[in-house]
Amino acid sequence: MNNVVRYYNQNRREIFIIIVIILLIIVLLRAVDYKLAQNKKKEVNNEQVNVMTEDINKNDKKSIISGKKNEVSGNEDIKIIKKFIQYCNDGDTQCAYDLLSDDCKKEVFPTIEYFVNNYYNNNFKMSQIANIKNWINTTYKVDLKENNIYTGNTDGASIQDFITVVKQANENKLNINNYIGKQSINKENNIHNMDIKVTEKNIYMSDEVYTFEIKNNNNYKVILDNLDTTDGIYISDENKMKYMAYTHELSKERLTLNSKSVITIKIKFANSYISNRKISRVTFSKVIINDDKNNPISITVDL
Repeated sequence: MNNVVRYYNQNRREIFIIIVIILLIIVLLRAVDYKLAQNKKKEVNNEQVNVMTEDINKNDKKSIISGKKNEVSGNEDIKIIKKFIQYCNDGDTQCAYDLLSDDCKKEVFPTIEYFVNNYYNNNFKMSQIANIKNWINTTYKVDLKENNIYTGNTDGASIQDFITVVKQANENKLNINNYIGKQSINKENNIHNMDIKVTEKNIYMSDEVYTFEIKNNNNYKVILDNLDTTDGIYISDENKMKYMAYTHELSKERLTLNSKSVITIKIKFANSYISNRKISRVTFSKVIINDDKNNPISITVDL
């Protein structure tokens, strides 16, 4: 024991250097292993996504809805969707977020933190492979499924999203999370001394959100809907089919205009996305003028 202690005391510096070198070698080996694993993961991800999109480009050029071929931009659309998925698989959320359109950022994901917390973390907990099919026009149905090379899970349910490719400053950008896009309307009507303007609508796969600017030029209060029924506010198409507002998301206070007041309000309507459907008008059918609940009036704006 004394010999060991004497040896350590005589060679303390050399022993310390050897220990440090061994630790550095271990750290370097682990770093190399991690880098190789990451590169392997990227290679597998690229292979999986490329296989899926190549199959689609060869065999599935027709829209699921219209049955028409998407010959003009299909390949370029697939490329940018694939790039978005690859960025997400690699954890590069900034590059993925940069591929979103300005409208998608404004209406759906106003900050990268919101995008990460409400889309990336939900859909890309694990590496995903994608099945991409043209739905209609430049909208694609994207089914994401865990890459079982890493998880070993062959029964995992897929996550479905609808992604739309749009042009922005001559570049392809994406609307994701079932958001189709924004459409300017700018139609208005002046009735009962009120200016009602429909400025725009944001289109989603299952509904539409219209933005209204309304000015009450009267000397009395106007209530756009008393919310005692669910059919007072609706949009209608050229075939007179009605699509009701989600009035449960509204309040009487938000629908009230005091004398000489102006409001901007967004109202959501149940209207599943069909690209060739023509919405022709919006109607407030039970407007209360000057607290006269027994004689509501109807106000429409042709679109």
